[in-house]
Formats: sequence, structure tokens, C-alpha cells
Amino acid sequence: MHPLPLNAPARRAAAKNPSKSLGSLPEWNLADLYPAMDDPAIKRDLDRGETECIEFEKAYKGRLADIAASADAGRALAEAVRRFEGIEDVLVPYLNDPDWATRAAALEVLCGRPSEGVKKEIERLYDREEDDTVRKTIEDCLHGW
Repeated sequence: MHPLPLNAPARRAAAKNPSKSLGSLPEWNLADLYPAMDDPAIKRDLDRGETECIEFEKAYKGRLADIAASADAGRALAEAVRRFEGIEDVLVPYLNDPDWATRAAALEVLCGRPSEGVKKEIERLYDREEDDTVRKTIEDCLHGW
């Protein structure tokens, strides 16, 4: 079960007393990856991330027990992890995009493929998100896990 989103007083208290167990967490800056907000590579990467999610689901949904029992389980499961991490690498930076629609699009793709790393990034986003549409998308996502 995931924690419910923090209310404003709790957010302020959490900001004053950050978790010592996580250490300093990264802040993504898409300017490091793209020269402008209208760069076609942004749409290309979001589309690629969504396609990879669909292909990942086709390859592994309902099959992990059989894969784990197979003769080459170690190799096959390592490949599944590598593919999943690749999806996260493409989409997680978009959670910090200045454009609310881009953040919402990335959330919609990532929320269908939960992992602890993605969940932590989404919870961090919720704590600082100001756009009501994105906050609602995050709430729907977290309540669905």
C-alpha cells in the first residue's frame, strides 16, 4: 500500500526534516537533453517510451513464473530488468519538465508500469507539483497502485 499524498502542513514539515535514508536525490533538467521545449526529440522519446512499455508488457505479463522456472531464468530475468530500467531512463526525466502536459503524458505512461523507483519519483513530484491537472493525474496513479 502506498502512502496517501501529504497535506500542506506535512509537506512543509517534511521539507524541514528531509529523510536521511535517501540522501540527496537527483533533480532532472531537460535542458541537458534537449535544446528547446519544441524539440521533436521530446515527442519521439515519449512515443518510444510508450512503445517500449507496450512491448515489455506483451513480453512479460503473466509469464514471469514460467520464465523464472526456465533453464535460462537468470539471463531472461536480467534482460527483463534491463528493459524495464531502459523504459524508466527514457521517461522519468519528463516528470520534471516545465510543461504540465509533458509531465502528465509521462505520468500516464509510467503509472501503468509501477516500480518502487518510479513510485518514489512520482511521490516527489506530487510534493512539489502546483498544476491541478498533474496533481490529479498523480493522485489517480498512486491510488491505482
